Amino acid sequence: MSSHWFPTIATGLIATGLSAQAIAASTEHTTRQAAKQFAEKVTAQPSQTGTAEPYQPAPGASETEYRTGERNPLQISLRGGLRYEFETDVKNTDAEVSIFRANLGVGVSYAVSQQWLLNFDADAEISSYDFKNFAGNVGPSDDPLDEVGELTLRPGVTYIHSPEWAFFGGGIFQFAGEFDADFEDTATYGGFGGARWKVNKDLAVSFGLAVKSRLEDDTIVLPLLSVDWWIDDTWSLATSGLEGTLAAKLDEQWSALFVGGYRMREYRLADDNDVPDGVFRDDRVHLGVGIEFRPNPISSIQLIGGATVWSQLRFDNSTGNKVFEEETDPTAFIGLRGTLRF
Repeated sequence: MSSHWFPTIATGLIATGLSAQAIAASTEHTTRQAAKQFAEKVTAQPSQTGTAEPYQPAPGASETEYRTGERNPLQISLRGGLRYEFETDVKNTDAEVSIFRANLGVGVSYAVSQQWLLNFDADAEISSYDFKNFAGNVGPSDDPLDEVGELTLRPGVTYIHSPEWAFFGGGIFQFAGEFDADFEDTATYGGFGGARWKVNKDLAVSFGLAVKSRLEDDTIVLPLLSVDWWIDDTWSLATSGLEGTLAAKLDEQWSALFVGGYRMREYRLADDNDVPDGVFRDDRVHLGVGIEFRPNPISSIQLIGGATVWSQLRFDNSTGNKVFEEETDPTAFIGLRGTLRF
């Protein structure tokens, strides 16, 4: 495919309703949401006497379910967000960098039967890096890259074994790089599989593995581990991949959030970059607090602020050898994200 691959694909996905962030976390989100349906939306729950209780829509169910009490076999979720990381110094250099990110995603799950679900997730993210005074570190440019894109597709299937157990698996197709990079050189692939165990009405655990190739690096194996724990009427904990959220319910619509996580990104560079056909890697750890507003059961808006407490930037050449690697100073961030289910 020719240059400017990311806008072309992302625009096409948006136009078809499959518009396009992070393999471990987003894959775990996909499998968690699909597997949760076996207890919440697809099967009736057994009572203590062993008989099936009448179906009741669960939190997060679609508007149709809330209005009619009927199961909707097709579940769709939309998500999106904006995030700005304030300018910070690149250690041991005169360089500075700030980052703006925007992402958009969709998840689709269809119950083929009482036991089988077909799932598809797509996420797209655009990141704009604003480097200053970077000349001489990897080449003559003060700004070695500008905008980069990441598109992740995850088709999958979920098998509902019982009200307590479900099993999932699927594929990972990711494309990440500068917009002028050759499309075929931006691609990495992999797969995932695991199980979800509903321990009781307040606790569910998902676990498994994801395997994925990398750009000019060894294949990576990531643990898939998520916990959904309703600790009491106020507190709840949700972990997904290498990220987690502790929430405190303030009332029926508002919650306070405490978040943290680790995220890895990598992008193929264009052939006219200071590091032609190389790879740019960005790893970072963040901690933050925020507020969530749920105006109704099917939508939410979150405002989160905090700090990137550790980050490392690295440029590799086209054969995977390091050209530049350095940490940055901690910096503040602010973000806004929302979800809608129907």
